Amino acid sequence: MNNVDNRFQYRDGIFKVPSFGRWKVIVTGKDAIEMVRKMPEDILSFQEGVNESLQVAYTLGPNVRDNSYHLPIFRNQLTRNLPALLPSVREEIIAAFSDALHLKGQYVAYQTPT
Repeated sequence: MNNVDNRFQYRDGIFKVPSFGRWKVIVTGKDAIEMVRKMPEDILSFQEGVNESLQVAYTLGPNVRDNSYHLPIFRNQLTRNLPALLPSVREEIIAAFSDALHLKGQYVAYQTPT
């Protein structure tokens, strides 16, 4: 079997892929994804998955990890206003990268779709 055929080998199911220091579990297929979606939070926690993968205790601090007061804000106000906020966020990202990386004259800028 060649590489093109191998990529469809795990099309529907659940399998593990080794990663640095842990296994990543990949879920594919409509039925398997629906099964994972319906799992209760005490069995499969989205919040704990985010905390582990982003190392929230170290990147944002233990207060953010332990007190999820900010989640309802993201779910409601930010998500609802995202289309209106996106142009300002994009401008801020561009300015921050320019300030932090000092790349003036070292790269060719191109227009990204808005």
